[in-house]
Amino acid sequence: MVVLPLTGLANLVIARLITDAVGIEQFGVVMLVATLSQLLIFADLGAGAAVATARARMSDDAANTDRFRRTLLTAVRTMLCSSVLLGLVAVVLWATGHGRRCWAPMAVGSHRGGSRRDGGAAGLRRRAALRAR
Repeated sequence: MVVLPLTGLANLVIARLITDAVGIEQFGVVMLVATLSQLLIFADLGAGAAVATARARMSDDAANTDRFRRTLLTAVRTMLCSSVLLGLVAVVLWATGHGRRCWAPMAVGSHRGGSRRDGGAAGLRRRAALRAR
């Protein structure tokens, strides 16, 4: 019962520290990078569970040791194929412009330099102030 409120409080403190350090415009980028592993948890495809099960069943017997090695090798190959496939999808989305149109505005704010909430007005004000100098 103590863990959930403590986790919530820690998340609020971390969010405050990050926004103070990088600003509200870059907060989305930092959070996206920080939670990417949690967002892509499905990419494991059960390899971790298979390795854990094979290790738990392993004994001093040579046949079980060989079975564990084969399971581990299969898990590594599965993870490698999964990561290459996800990387290729990301590159194709980014190269075709779909990634920039869909994700970049949500992550870093409006293309005009401000946040999405103010419609880019902050960026326009900064540029106007720089031109006035």
